Amino acid sequence: MTTVIVAHRSPAGIDSNGDPVPSTTTTTTLTGVTMAPQEPVEENDRVRDGAVVRYVLRCPIDTTIARGDTVTWRDDTFRVHTVPQIWEDPFPGPKVEGLEVTLQRVEVAR
Repeated sequence: MTTVIVAHRSPAGIDSNGDPVPSTTTTTTLTGVTMAPQEPVEENDRVRDGAVVRYVLRCPIDTTIARGDTVTWRDDTFRVHTVPQIWEDPFPGPKVEGLEVTLQRVEVAR
């Protein structure tokens, strides 16, 4: 069974008195999710030389996850790159649905 840790970061801001409000981070552990690799995207330009590593995370429909959150899996940290989309199992039988997001991280060539 696959387990990931999702970190939600609330943005910093200003309260009603004009005082700064610091950002906060909360973490959630998800079990019973799937991680599917996607083909890496090669980055070759003057600024960066490496690859963008992408995975698709499929999780339960009631999961709280948003673009910009971070996901830790197997000691690697990925950023949620897309807005969560609802997916449904296309096969006959009991209805199964969940959320799907694309995760990515950049590996820089050394």
